[in-house]
Amino acid sequence: MSTFDQSESTDDLLSSPGVAITLPSTPPAQSRLSALLRVVLVLPHLVALAGLAVMGILIGLISGLVAIFTSRVSESNQEILVGVQRYRLNVIAYACGLTSTYPRFTIDSNEQGEVNLDVTHTDLNRFAVLLRLVLVLPATVLFILATGATIILALVGWLLAVVTGRVPQSLHDATADVVRYGTRYWAYLSGATSQQAGGLSTTHSSARSRILVALAVVLCAGGVTFGAIQVTKSPPPLTPTAQVLTTVQRSVEFTGVVLQNYANAEHKCTTAACNQVQAVRVSTHLKKFVTALQALRVSTADDYYIGAVVQSLQGMDTLFTALANDNSLSDQQAFFRGTKAKMSRVSQQWSVLKQYATILLGQLSSPTTLPPSSSKH
Repeated sequence: MSTFDQSESTDDLLSSPGVAITLPSTPPAQSRLSALLRVVLVLPHLVALAGLAVMGILIGLISGLVAIFTSRVSESNQEILVGVQRYRLNVIAYACGLTSTYPRFTIDSNEQGEVNLDVTHTDLNRFAVLLRLVLVLPATVLFILATGATIILALVGWLLAVVTGRVPQSLHDATADVVRYGTRYWAYLSGATSQQAGGLSTTHSSARSRILVALAVVLCAGGVTFGAIQVTKSPPPLTPTAQVLTTVQRSVEFTGVVLQNYANAEHKCTTAACNQVQAVRVSTHLKKFVTALQALRVSTADDYYIGAVVQSLQGMDTLFTALANDNSLSDQQAFFRGTKAKMSRVSQQWSVLKQYATILLGQLSSPTTLPPSSSKH
């Protein structure tokens, strides 16, 4: 037995002048298994709907350009535009549990069906067509919220249908309201009608359904606002300690890169002059690191660990400076053996510094929690 009363719903669901949306007036009878599998069964229709949506956009753009001059959408284009939205309505209604009838893969009208859409073909205002994207902006904001509300209400209804086998009347009506709004919105945006989408609720909506719609919209708006705040929120400024740790980390890490580049260049250099040029570049980088680190003084404890790294960098700078003034290739080869030992020491100092950074960031102030001083100046 059908849950749809044609004579009642056609009048009650006349959403706006010229746009008639037919939906079941009561929740459909459905098994828990069918409700559970609905998420999978609707997938082919979602794929088909995506393809039809692209076609509808193209035809809508063409019809809009023509309507600017003729004030009218052709009969054939009107049928396609309405048909795409009709098919969308069938798919969304099934996905949201408003009907248990599996949608047909067609854009044709189904006047005796539980779900249907009819739009009266009328003349359009040329000026309104030209500015449609501007005029629709307020409705677009509400449409975004209505879409979020549709997802929320449909998810709640799906869970109730799977667990209890039924959906409350008020939840069914609330879901139907937001689905109708989305249909009216797309009908206007596509150029199938000159009537704006209007509000979320219609005259037949009960107080409970309106409350549910309002709650879903508020939840959606809250989620959008929270997401926007998280995206736009700027990170807090670095504390002096964090600045110290960041500068030290970058300096040490980049020093390793500079030395590795030097080692790669050394294998390609066959003359002392070539190695001297590379040594001068490394020495210049090291001096910059040392200068930056020596300017960072926050506390005595910081000074110790920063000083340990500075001392290692200065030791390497001394060797590179000497290398830049030495023409002996054999001395350069010996230098590389010494450089590896120096880098090992820098690595050890950086390991200790990271331990201390963990303590600082954990806001542990007890002196007994400081890492042991395994290295000395």
